Amino acid sequence: MSAHAYTPPMELRVLRYFEAVARLGSANAAAADLNVAQPAVSRQLRALERELGVDLFDRRKQALTLTPAGRRFLAIVRDLLTRAEAAERFAGVDPRDPSGLRITCLAATLDNVLAPMVACGQLGSSQVRVIEAEHPYRELESGAADLVLTIDPAPHPQFVTVPVRWIHLTVQVPAARDPWERDATVSLRQLVDFDFVGLTRRSASRIVLDRELRTMSARRAPILEAETAIMAQALAVQRDLPCVVSEEPPRFGLRAHPLHGASGCLGVFLYGCWEAGHYQSPALEALCERMRRTTVVPRCRTATCVDPLGEPEPEPEPAGDQAYSASTAEDSGGQA
Repeated sequence: MSAHAYTPPMELRVLRYFEAVARLGSANAAAADLNVAQPAVSRQLRALERELGVDLFDRRKQALTLTPAGRRFLAIVRDLLTRAEAAERFAGVDPRDPSGLRITCLAATLDNVLAPMVACGQLGSSQVRVIEAEHPYRELESGAADLVLTIDPAPHPQFVTVPVRWIHLTVQVPAARDPWERDATVSLRQLVDFDFVGLTRRSASRIVLDRELRTMSARRAPILEAETAIMAQALAVQRDLPCVVSEEPPRFGLRAHPLHGASGCLGVFLYGCWEAGHYQSPALEALCERMRRTTVVPRCRTATCVDPLGEPEPEPEPAGDQAYSASTAEDSGGQA
């Protein structure tokens, strides 16, 4: 049997005292911030130092400053308090409420899909952050995310995967010299008559473009490649060339046209993925449905274009920058 005396666990209340004193520099300020008596704060801090066996504060100056041990302990305490607050929120979570969901996605998805939803208040207080394209599912496996938005379907049956959007490829061209000014859309056969700017071969839009070019036996490729869509747009303006990107809002005086191949609209699916059995599955399903019904655009304006999710495209809209907007589709199920 151990000879060591039992040491009761530290109370979160005492750790909050310590964090407040470290943050504010005095026991008086911490007591006022926490709405407790100053002597209680000072007494608990002394007891905490005796329990740890180290001095946490240097008291030789007018303001309390952290010792090296205190600085190291502060990082631990702040992590514990953050986790404790998360646990308290988790205890009362509503499985149908999207508030607090952690959503990870690519930068383009964040800008073009989620940002308009945030502006409209459709995501509540969900924490949205960007992940790297190479490893989107690691966020789910580690528990760092509740929902991933990606163009790659889930590789394992442990994840639920639902299509939430069809993202069109677009041809964007300087509006002042637009050879397709009177055309609602541009066909790939029209595009290959021109030099153009594209993204690198790692991008989803480039993969789709190259695959469609192969089916046409067209030995064409972008004469310039860019790592990001905004750089492709900038190069298009600089060189007075068309560029092929996904649903990027036109910048720098560009005009956008949806791009068509032999089989119709060119684009990629955006999927919503989460872990099967997730405690907030109803909220995740509802959130993906809202995204599916949110138009961020450019919308395809041809009568023959069939939406890959099984719904008709919206009615024709004006060409150019006016066609790019963030709006919510009608209850009839209009799809971007």
